[in-house]
Amino acid sequence: LSRLAIHPDVPSNAASFMIGRCIREIKRDGKWECLVTFADTRMGHEGAIYKATNWEYMGETEPTNCWIDPATGGQVSIKATKSRTHREMRTLGYRRIGAFPKHRFRMVLR
Repeated sequence: LSRLAIHPDVPSNAASFMIGRCIREIKRDGKWECLVTFADTRMGHEGAIYKATNWEYMGETEPTNCWIDPATGGQVSIKATKSRTHREMRTLGYRRIGAFPKHRFRMVLR
């Protein structure tokens, strides 16, 4: 599991170039049958790069609660939220900002 992040100053084809290279290496390895990736609706992502590179759209996931740590302004990890109740999260000082789905895409390799 990894994240794709592209700086706004790189050429417009940088993401598709990188995805293409990664897929070729993964196919060459022969270990995987299918790749799955997600686009985060909370961040306003629609998966444009996956659509442009011919990934198959598989619909949305169930919405997941998103909690923010006011001390850092960062999102609390999903793992940290799964084992706690809403009350426990609020007691720890975290703030729930909503529940958001993700767009799911797949690429069948063989």
